[in-house]
Amino acid sequence: MRIGGRLPSPFNMSTPRLSAPIAQARPVDVQLSRGIISMLVAMGAFMLMNAFVKLAIEAYPFGQVLFLRSAFALIPAFCVLRWQGGLSTLRCGRTSTMCYLSALVVGSMVTSFWAYHLLPFADATFYSFVGPLMITALSAPMLGERVGVNRWSAVLLGFAGIVLITPPGQGALSLGVAIALLSAFLYAVGMVMIRRSSGSEHPLAIVFYFTLLATVVGALWLPLGWRQPDWYGWALMGGAGISGAIGQYQQTQAFRMAPPSLCGAVSYVRIVMAVALGYLIWGEVPLPITFLGSTIVIGSGLYLTYYEWRLRRSSQ
Repeated sequence: MRIGGRLPSPFNMSTPRLSAPIAQARPVDVQLSRGIISMLVAMGAFMLMNAFVKLAIEAYPFGQVLFLRSAFALIPAFCVLRWQGGLSTLRCGRTSTMCYLSALVVGSMVTSFWAYHLLPFADATFYSFVGPLMITALSAPMLGERVGVNRWSAVLLGFAGIVLITPPGQGALSLGVAIALLSAFLYAVGMVMIRRSSGSEHPLAIVFYFTLLATVVGALWLPLGWRQPDWYGWALMGGAGISGAIGQYQQTQAFRMAPPSLCGAVSYVRIVMAVALGYLIWGEVPLPITFLGSTIVIGSGLYLTYYEWRLRRSSQ
């Protein structure tokens, strides 16, 4: 029997109290879910890009790879630009912010490519995991977010894991580690700036201007060396450009829809992709100590994810 279109007692006792919170929570949950999905897509695209770039740098000059990767990435950027509103989409809320952000992302990309050239594929990915930890640490001074003891504990534990997998050595190996950590820092600053400017800058504009700057930087590098690509070379550098453009756009969307610390934690899925690609393409098998350190880093990231989820649940 229905009364006034509602279920009879005892269901009526709980329905009014639950309906309002559910209605308020649903938009937040949908936005978070979309942010997580965008981040997962971005991580897969970035892993493909890094694999293409590492293979290309083994046969072609660094500047040429950077230039062609960025030039190819402009193709999908122009296509999406036409689909999402034309040139008006490229208007900047603050020109200085866009310039700083583009320079940071390009710097992170260049140093990341260099690190992947100097280090084994999985190792270069492991060191990039410090980036999400830096994002959490930088959220306090740059965004005014309250990090708290729990978040700081997770960040420090993650750094301990990075130290654990840092091998002793000299020469190219230690240079590769330093370059990888520099790339992670530039990445963290850039992603926090994206979060801070999410209300004024369109994600497509961020991707377009950073890609354009990377193309110019690569073009300036071309006099140092050029080798005419064959079909395999074009496929590598073209694939790197297309996958990189997809990854950058999806990552920018993710940081607009979800907190930086949550996006950073989700990005740890890269470890599975990196180990699989490193083994399948280059036959790389990480050392047990590397797995141990990476497990610690991933554990800290998962804890941050759980902590963010608990905070949001308690605030609803």
